[in-house]
Amino acid sequence: MLVSVVMIVAASASIVAAVYRARGLRSDPHNPSLQALVSGLFVLGVSIATAAPVVYTPVNHAIGIPNLLRVTTHLGMIAFSVAITVMRLYVAYPAEEATPRARRRLIAYIAAGATMAVLFVAAPVDEDRVDWTIHYGDEPIVRLYLMVYLLTFGSAIFEIARLSHRTAKFLPAGPLRTGMRFTAIGASLGCAYAVYKAAYVAWSALGVTMPGPLAWLDREDLVSPLLATPGALIMVIGLTLPSWLPALRAGWTGIGLRRTYRNLYQLWRPLYDVEPEILFGPVPPARPGLRPGRLAKLVERRAIEIPDGMLRLAAYYDPAVQATAEASAARAGLTGDEARAEIAAACIRDALDAVRTGRRPATPAVLDLADATTLADEIRWLDLVATAYRRHATATPRASSTETAAAR
Repeated sequence: MLVSVVMIVAASASIVAAVYRARGLRSDPHNPSLQALVSGLFVLGVSIATAAPVVYTPVNHAIGIPNLLRVTTHLGMIAFSVAITVMRLYVAYPAEEATPRARRRLIAYIAAGATMAVLFVAAPVDEDRVDWTIHYGDEPIVRLYLMVYLLTFGSAIFEIARLSHRTAKFLPAGPLRTGMRFTAIGASLGCAYAVYKAAYVAWSALGVTMPGPLAWLDREDLVSPLLATPGALIMVIGLTLPSWLPALRAGWTGIGLRRTYRNLYQLWRPLYDVEPEILFGPVPPARPGLRPGRLAKLVERRAIEIPDGMLRLAAYYDPAVQATAEASAARAGLTGDEARAEIAAACIRDALDAVRTGRRPATPAVLDLADATTLADEIRWLDLVATAYRRHATATPRASSTETAAAR
């Protein structure tokens, strides 16, 4: 059951990835590298799905040809490896050099696939078996079939690993190099699968069984899928990562910016209500969209307007409120910017109330602000102040202070 679940997940991921990358063919329908990638991912997904035990036996019974999905799965794995090899050739070499290299490989792999089909038809495999290699591995024709398959698939997947590793070394740090490295890792697992399966066929033909601690190596029906399927999934991730990772990062950045903006807005709004002159441009929306560029500009505006509003409240900061906030921050174990943000939030909240009620301290307090040297540091500091302010804004407004005098 575990094998089936892993294989169905990997198959689904591969087919979804194929559909996702196929969108690029609308704008560049004659791109040979993209055509090979989309075709390879789709064939890989179908091949893994049809090899899953929960699919394999029912479909073979429905078709009426025992073990038919075995050969179609093997041919599909070869077709995938050929497609990705072609794609990597067009990435690693100029088109005029990649095209003849790709053509030679296609001819060799088509010949291998035809040989496999002939051998499969000739093999005495009349009983439908999920453990096909284990059950029929002692048949000479089946052994020859498997060796043709493993040599063809292994050589192709090894070339993918080699080309991906080679190309990654010359790429700058970024999604493309990361994708190449993932592809190389996944292809290396594919090589391990081919080597293991060939070794299993060899020692089975010699009548050798693995001793004690290595007995699990005789479970080819379990070991092969657990090597090939994760390798295929890692390759799918690597082959598609350059297209979706930047979008994922942009979306994650947009979510973070929106959270920061909405937090700052809760502090900006009351400052704007008492000091409209701080407005740097059009009144911003309370709930902006998720476009990172626009959100970044809005957050930068808040980082300019909020300090301006705090400066305009300088005459209303009460030393008594500041002292109370300092004691409260100390009791809470706050230090550094967190403590300063807590104190500033308490003073801002009280100063806004003082502006509305006409109170003014005889000697205003001077806030100890963060020592920000960059705009990013300033935004982080104001984010802390806004978070603290939201807590203070729910407190009951202070009616009066012995150190304040009414003024308008």
